[in-house]
This record gives sequence, structure tokens and C-alpha cells, in this order.
Amino acid sequence: MKSRPLTAAACVAVLVTLVGCGDTHAPRASMPDELRAKGVDRVVADTSLDFSTLADGNRRLGYALVRHVPRSDANVVVSPLSLSYAMAMVREGSAGKTASQMDRTLGLPSTGRGQLYNGLSGSLGRANSNLVEVRLTDGVFVDKRLPVVAGYLDTLARYYGAGVEQTTFPSPALDQINGWVDNHTSGRIPHLLDHLDPDARMALVNTLYLKARWAVPFDPDKTENGAFHATPRRSQIVHMMALTSSVPYAAGPGWQVIALPYAGGRLSMWIMLPGAGMDPATLLTSAAMASEQQAMSAQTVDIELPRWSIDTSAALKPVLEQLGMSDAFDPSRADFSKMSPERLFIATVAQQASITVGEKGTEAAAATAVVMKPGAGQVQPNPSFTADHPFAFAVVDNASGVPLFEGTVAHPTTVG
Repeated sequence: MKSRPLTAAACVAVLVTLVGCGDTHAPRASMPDELRAKGVDRVVADTSLDFSTLADGNRRLGYALVRHVPRSDANVVVSPLSLSYAMAMVREGSAGKTASQMDRTLGLPSTGRGQLYNGLSGSLGRANSNLVEVRLTDGVFVDKRLPVVAGYLDTLARYYGAGVEQTTFPSPALDQINGWVDNHTSGRIPHLLDHLDPDARMALVNTLYLKARWAVPFDPDKTENGAFHATPRRSQIVHMMALTSSVPYAAGPGWQVIALPYAGGRLSMWIMLPGAGMDPATLLTSAAMASEQQAMSAQTVDIELPRWSIDTSAALKPVLEQLGMSDAFDPSRADFSKMSPERLFIATVAQQASITVGEKGTEAAAATAVVMKPGAGQVQPNPSFTADHPFAFAVVDNASGVPLFEGTVAHPTTVG
């Protein structure tokens, strides 16, 4: 798709993740089911690629988010994949130091990025069955006045399946974006953005929907009230589910881990249990998870697991700056020249996430918004012009460009 002669001010990137086990809402008839760029087809996903770099990057990112996201209590839920997909699309439009900082901070692959994310989308789609549904959708909303680099939009279409819908920002774009997200998350996230800045000019939106049941459900009749020891001094009564099943299991000094499979066996939920007094987040490092995965083997385990529901909202800009991604947020240093000829920088990164776990399966949702605004060019010193050596001159009619007089001055005379 070719860019159009538009004027610009800002860009918003949004990614949403949904995991669910409840009934879905029917798509709104007024919303497009999919957006596709004219003349640009998505490449066939190569599901045989090695996704270890994405796995490691997302594990590192998830650990960093869990450790650094501000929260009012010890409960937290984040979606590293949501942030990763959103930032990968933004990264396609970045260059220079901005790009290298994004790669390092977010664990994004610096090469073959589009092929990997496209392949992962196709690979996740293979988990679909009558008990598991995985649906990944991307769309781009562009203000009619914004100039966008054609190659950037082509990349989003080819590797992220993102088409383009032209609209007017901030209205009706705000309602259209929220409606699109509501539709593609089956109503789980009905209102992602409260407002769009008057300068907003573009929104990149990704939704990931998962509806999954346990391979072996918990029997609701075996769920009983039990004590959950939040701290050595504080306990609470919770609904404790019970199950005896053969599952991947491992144990080490001060920790245990099980992997509860969802139907079909492609997806699972790891439950990592530290020893008393240990920080559970330490079991989420990429190295720890790799060791846990290697150590797990199928064993019959008596499992007791509480039902739980957690909601987390976080502003991620301070977190990402703390982790080393600074240039992307600086109006004078951000380089998103592959996205638009207008100078842009990331103003806001926000994520909302929630998860509910019960006897039948898991329901969760996450939404990530990356808001970009106009940047500022670097301040240049005033030019210096000192006519202290021979020079030429011309007296010109500005309307026609016709010179009335021309000449050179080699020895200026002093006017008395």
C-alpha cells in the first residue's frame, strides 16, 4: 500500500490478548471481521522455524514486568506476549539506536523478526480444536491526514496480517478502535481506550483470543474451602480445587513445578511453587524456566490449586525506561523514520490484564497500548554568515524571480 499525502501528529499502537473458557459473543455486524491491505497478501507462515529466541525474549520480558510493574498488593498478572507483539509492530518502523534499544530491552529478534512472529501466529493457530480456540487478528487505523511509509505498511500486512482502515482521529477513530477490540476479544475488553489525544493519528491493534479447557478438568464436587497462607502471619480461606492426575512435574531445592495441560496438549499452564519465604518471581527467570522444563517428567500428582482471579493495570513507560529503552520515549532522540516522515516518539505504554482460573479452564485478557506523538527535531545553532571576503549579489524580483541587478564585490567601498 502506498502512503497518502496526509499531515501527522501521533501514532497509537495497541495489542490485546485474551484467554477464555466462557461462551463468546457474536461479532458485531457493523465491524469488519478482518482488515487487509489492498494488493499485499500475508506470507505463508513457516511453522517449522525455531522459536527459541522468541521464547527466551518473552520469558525475560515477563520476568522483568513481574518484578517492576507497580502494584498495590502481591498479586500481578502481565502479558509479555501482548507487549511483545505490540512493540514488534512498532519496532518495524524504528531505526538506529532506538531500534537497538527496543531489541535489547524487549528481547525482540533483530533479524527475521517478521518471519518469526508470522510463524508463531500460524503455529498457535494449529492448537485449534473443538475445545481450544486460538485466534490472532491485527488491524491498523490511520488518520486520513497522516503520511505513512508504504514499505512499513507492507511489512505489517505481510508478516502481521495487518490491513489498513482510514478514518478520522480522534473521532470516530476512538469508537472504531474500541469497537474493533471489543469485537475481536468477544466482549472481554469492551473499552480499551478512554480517549485519544487530539494529536493521535494512527492505531496498530492486535487481538489474541484463546478459549481453552483443561485436558483433565477439576471435579467441582471436590472443591472445598481451604486455608491459603499469604504470609507466615496472614491466612485466608479460599476455594481449593483438587485433582489427582498424571502431569509433567519437577522438584528442586526449594521449589516444585507442574504443567497443567489444556485440551489437545499443545498449551499448558505452569504452576511454580517456591519454598516458604522464597520470592515466586525467581522461578520465572528464563534460565529457571528452561531448567524447570528440562527437569519435568510425567508423574501422578495429587494437586490442590485455588481458584483465583487477578486484575492488573500498569503504566509501562517508566518500567521500560528503567530497563534501558530510553531513546524511544525521547522526543528529540526517537527514530521511527521507517514508520512515517513525521517525527514520532512513544509517549505512553499501558497494559491491562486479568486472569480467572477455575475447574473447567482458564479465562484471561490483556490489552497493551503504545501511544506515539509528534517528536521534536534536534535544536540546531543559528547559522553564521560573515561577508568578510569577496561575494556576489543580485537584486531580484521575488514575484517573478527576475534579477534586476547582479554583481560581485571584491573591494567594498565605505559609505560616507
